[in-house]
Amino acid sequence: MLQMNPDDLITLRNTFDTQADAVIALQGAVQSSLDNTVWESPAATEFRSIWDGEFVPMLQRLNQALTDAGLGVQNSHDKVVDANSAI
Repeated sequence: MLQMNPDDLITLRNTFDTQADAVIALQGAVQSSLDNTVWESPAATEFRSIWDGEFVPMLQRLNQALTDAGLGVQNSHDKVVDANSAI
């Protein structure tokens, strides 16, 4: 048996959406700072390599996962509301 509270689902959807936006903001803020800062050193080269090769793709996957989860939660919400209105 599935149990879902429509109000809780909306809250969860909003959380996923907000955090997906936060991930994009984080990525943008760091990228902007990197792009606009003169920083040349072995540590800078290493960080930029890890940033571009690991962190950016990971943040993009996290954003997509949160977005997809939000859509899934919205779909569940809509089904629960439809089922409850049919009763």
